[in-house]
Amino acid sequence: MEKSPELSNKTAETEEKIPLLDKIISESEKVPVTAEDTNYPSYEMRASPMGSISHLDEKEWKITRTDSFKDWFEGSKILDENKEPLVVNTRSRFKKDEKFELGTRQVLKISEDSWGKKGVNNFGFFFSEAPNLFHYGPFIKKAFLNIKNPFDVSDLSSVSTFEEFKTKLLEYELPEDDIKKMEEEFLKWKKERNKLIHGSEKIPEGWIKNGWIDNQATYNYFDVGDGGKEVREILIKNGFDGLKINDLEGIAYVAFHPEQILVFENKKDTN
Repeated sequence: MEKSPELSNKTAETEEKIPLLDKIISESEKVPVTAEDTNYPSYEMRASPMGSISHLDEKEWKITRTDSFKDWFEGSKILDENKEPLVVNTRSRFKKDEKFELGTRQVLKISEDSWGKKGVNNFGFFFSEAPNLFHYGPFIKKAFLNIKNPFDVSDLSSVSTFEEFKTKLLEYELPEDDIKKMEEEFLKWKKERNKLIHGSEKIPEGWIKNGWIDNQATYNYFDVGDGGKEVREILIKNGFDGLKINDLEGIAYVAFHPEQILVFENKKDTN
């Protein structure tokens, strides 16, 4: 018997109200696992039937096999070497149900002599392949990311000079005015940083002699200005929806929008 238009509309409205993760988890519980999908006798999951060993555990493997996940993840470049969705992590000092919102951030001082980034984060949402970023806080989220066109500078070292970074901007053929704007924002940031560390814009001779002032954490080139807002706008304008970068602990990613993030595990690390 065909559903009446009213019933069909109500069904559609109900489906729209179901959170994406709940829908995916519900579907994942129905995903079958065959003998060809596991590596007997360890029962590790396989990336494909009788293929290489997957980096995903059974829960993650089932999630990525659901229709709803495939629809959401379609086109994402955040994959592991098996071409499966990559599990990434983010940590926080704050409560585990903290939302992904651009805005205020705070960094705890390790000592009176240490300095940290204060103010706002208007660039994006940071994730890493590394799970043990304890210094970011005890609350850990495991997630998948749908970033279709990341600005990829992961072939640069985690520490680089601006000239090395500028080479990447030129490779991507960013407009000259945008490159100039990014350089201006970085130079302003560097002056402020020098004041914070050295008490003035002038750099100590020892720092210059040892080349320390020329090398920066590569992420600093993005995290300038109004919490990275200006650089974010430039990258979005040029068609990018995220960042892939070599961080100190490994490869890291930044999603520009909350809807690019699917958190499937959210807990406090008690280790």
